[in-house]
Amino acid sequence: MKNASVGVFVASARSGQAVYGSSERAPLLLASNTKVLTTSAALCRLGPDFRFRTSVGILGGDLHVFGGGDPNISGRFNNDDPTAIFRDWAARIRAAGVTKANRLVLHTGIFDEAHLHPGWKGYDLWTWWAAPFGALSLNDNCVDLRVTPAGGRPALQSVYRSDTSFITITNQTRSAGQVRPQTPFGFTRAAGSNTVTLRGEVGGRGSSWVAVSDPTMYFGTVLKETLGAAGIAISGEIEESRN
Repeated sequence: MKNASVGVFVASARSGQAVYGSSERAPLLLASNTKVLTTSAALCRLGPDFRFRTSVGILGGDLHVFGGGDPNISGRFNNDDPTAIFRDWAARIRAAGVTKANRLVLHTGIFDEAHLHPGWKGYDLWTWWAAPFGALSLNDNCVDLRVTPAGGRPALQSVYRSDTSFITITNQTRSAGQVRPQTPFGFTRAAGSNTVTLRGEVGGRGSSWVAVSDPTMYFGTVLKETLGAAGIAISGEIEESRN
């Protein structure tokens, strides 16, 4: 770690007295170490038995989803399929005799309107670790993009497991014959849009996580599409409610 900047502070949990310190007051970025503090705070405030709740129901002919801040509506425990939970909802809704609804109303008032940490604004906001957050989140608010060489033509691309109209892909790639292309594959997403531009040469199969710009509408769009595939038609618009 000779090229790293490190600060360390160790204190006794029993007495509170310092045991060791080295550059402990240096202004360093916590990075992923922040997860330790966040998890500790959540355990203290919410308790180890806390469960996130996302409520779904029909009211006045509309389908309502009340966000509870669940960060794990994803494929993490569902065979890497981010729409598995949505399909379970669809089965339950159909079992209740519902096959159509007017609007899809997404209630997000449990969180404030901030979706992005202010310290991330100088970074590439399409990267997975800079993904926005919200009361309703799907697949860590990223899409899983896969590319495959196609014999000199633009590489074949797909949005893995959750093909959705929410994302538009502009494919400017070339398939490369060598394992290490001269122009490496990369992608960008313009701020405030959900158009992902692919560039460079693709020499082999690969996958990437691409952060979306609007987590609530991403959630709603994929949910509406998943319900439609299960025979539950949403005829109206997707709307966000702060209530």
